[in-house]
Amino acid sequence: MIDARLEGDARIVTFHNGTVAREVLVDCDDARRRLVYAVISERVKHYSASVQVAADGEARTRMTWIVDVLPNEIAPYIAGQMDQAVLAVQEALGRATSVANTDRSNPITR
Repeated sequence: MIDARLEGDARIVTFHNGTVAREVLVDCDDARRRLVYAVISERVKHYSASVQVAADGEARTRMTWIVDVLPNEIAPYIAGQMDQAVLAVQEALGRATSVANTDRSNPITR
């Protein structure tokens, strides 16, 4: 991501490849450390995602990011974008992270 700005009820995100996405907040649950958002785009028929953070032992945290997207043909592109985002998070935190992906079909989980 190279830019993010608020526009009304949406966050407008620009990615390194020039793609622009309009993300709309669906739900934010502080107690569950969970965020749900949808992407409004001409390229996708449906895109909803959730990100949740949970303790993983005493010294680790696990982030689960699930995306449900249609059409299915765009899923590999979205998975690639998610992989790049995970690497950016790793770099920003300055820590080793791992990407666990058990299923490349819809929905996409990172």
